Amino acid sequence: MDFFRTEFTNFTLLLLLVWYAGYNATVLAYGQTGSGKTYTMGGAYGISVDGIDDMTGIIPRVVSDLYTGVQERAESFTFLIKISYLEVCLSLQCLCC
Repeated sequence: MDFFRTEFTNFTLLLLLVWYAGYNATVLAYGQTGSGKTYTMGGAYGISVDGIDDMTGIIPRVVSDLYTGVQERAESFTFLIKISYLEVCLSLQCLCC
């Protein structure tokens, strides 16, 4: 099992199950600059012909499984989905690029 699938299965999938039950859910990546937060959350951001692949990060996996779960429950429930993605950069180098 690849790294992203392991992280997704261990942590984020549980948040989706809670979300389906009607609660808000948040995934937050926090850490030192250069530690891989953006890569872990987004992966390669490329679209694979087969959909989810080994390089797919947590966000694309969540969105894929979120909409699959909504489709499975569409006859019983009404959903309102709001998704935000925010990357905060506080270094001077980021402001100059």
